[in-house]
Amino acid sequence: MSQINVTTIRNRTGGPPSLDQGVVVGSAATFSSTVSIAGTLTYEDVTNIDSVGIITAQTGIKVLAGGINAVGVVTATSFSGSGANLTGISAGLTTDAYRNTSGGINAGDSFTSGSALDNTLIGYSAGATGSQNLTTGDGNTVVGHNAIVSAAGASNQTVIGQGADGQADNSVTLGNDAVTAVYMASDSGALVHTAGIQFPATQVANGGANVLDDYEEGNGTPTVSMSTSGTVTLGSSPTYCYTKVGNIIHFSFEFSTTGVSSPVGTLQVALPIASAASFYSAGSLRVYSETFDGSPFISIAPSASVCQLLTSKTGAGTQSITPTAGTRYYFGTVTYRA
Repeated sequence: MSQINVTTIRNRTGGPPSLDQGVVVGSAATFSSTVSIAGTLTYEDVTNIDSVGIITAQTGIKVLAGGINAVGVVTATSFSGSGANLTGISAGLTTDAYRNTSGGINAGDSFTSGSALDNTLIGYSAGATGSQNLTTGDGNTVVGHNAIVSAAGASNQTVIGQGADGQADNSVTLGNDAVTAVYMASDSGALVHTAGIQFPATQVANGGANVLDDYEEGNGTPTVSMSTSGTVTLGSSPTYCYTKVGNIIHFSFEFSTTGVSSPVGTLQVALPIASAASFYSAGSLRVYSETFDGSPFISIAPSASVCQLLTSKTGAGTQSITPTAGTRYYFGTVTYRA
């Protein structure tokens, strides 16, 4: 076999030679510049390809065995497969053997297996925020990022909205603390069916002309006194009741006096809620078994904490009702503004 030792091989015009029968290299080959292959480059027994740069495959990569081990980020426009072994992504809605349906990263991750039944949790960390995690509760519906129930063993709570916090079992919570309005239909025209409306113990006043912002009912034993001095003794079963709707109060009372001690002025009864400034009010009064001059009525002055029992007489103005000894009866009803 002959051996040719040359530095450079060129064709007749000085360009690269054409080797139309191919080249067989029996050992390592080194190329100092770019290598272009018009046909197919076939590796029959290559076990590794080591590239310090980027490998670009224009029509795809087919891996027959062994899988792909990627240290960095893998970017793809789509994924095809079961996704059963993927982590850190939402795999859609899933339902377990205990009829718990969840969808979203971490949603329902706090369930105690076999102890939580019939729950539906949708949204990132729904029911599993790290606080008040749903672990053993049944029949809850939680929708929204970081939406939570009121307790680990919550029952039949419906909680909807980002960061919404369930309030009690067998209840519905719509929205988080920042929500200021709830619309029933987009035109606010839906009819709401409910057994009752509960307002907060302390009124949250609203200036809207068509907004009912308070309702309250109450009853008890009236506090009866003299406007100037002296005392009265009440008979059996004195009572009062009131209803407050918005800023209007309807107040009724009945009592009897069985004794007096140096009474001066007129009888007065404490109001359940003080009257508003700038408004006078008057109501009806029935007095039984007491002597008085004129027509009895109830008077409430602005910013008052009591209503007074008075009489009105033509040409004489108002007169006091000062109780006398013996059993006397008083029945009154008045509506006023708070």
